[in-house]
Formats: sequence, C-alpha cells, structure tokens
Amino acid sequence: GGGSSSGGGGGGTGAAVNVKSILRRLFAFQTHPEPSKRLGASVALQRCLIELRQHPALMEAHALEILEVTLRSLRLVEGDPPRAGAEEAGALLARAATRAVAR
Repeated sequence: GGGSSSGGGGGGTGAAVNVKSILRRLFAFQTHPEPSKRLGASVALQRCLIELRQHPALMEAHALEILEVTLRSLRLVEGDPPRAGAEEAGALLARAATRAVAR
C-alpha cells in the first residue's frame, strides 16, 4: 500500500531506515485478518521494544506508533476463534508499549 519511499531522516546511519522498514512490515501483520499473523507480529514487536530500549532516540521516535498500531490490532480480536493467542500477545505488547511511551 501507498507508502512513501523517503530515504529516512537525513544524516546518521542506515539503521533508522532499517528500523522503519521492519516496523512498517510488522505493523502490516499487526492489522492482518489472520490471528496467527497478528500473534507473530505482537511477539516480534515485543522483541523490537527490548532492542529499541538500547537506543532512546529510536524508542522515542517509534514507541507511540507501536502502541497505536497495537491498540488497532486489539480491536480485531473480536472475530478471532477462542485461544488464538493474538489477544493475549496484543495485550502484553500494549502494556509494554505503554510503559515505553511513559518513559
């Protein structure tokens, strides 16, 4: 979909561009109709949050967006079969992202 192909935020290393690209792909899975894809994205984003803690500028740049997409993802669980796992993983990620945003 319709994403822009801007080269990132000038100066600095290519790491920020890679982070943006990875997050954008995970966000697409966060809002996927299949619960298993949302589950996988939530687990991967939890790992990303752990890594982003090592880089406060990147955490500040992306934590709120992670929280926003996670909350949108949680709205999709109503139609999931029981024990699909996406709801629990999404709730854990929402808590972690809320803590990250609050820092």
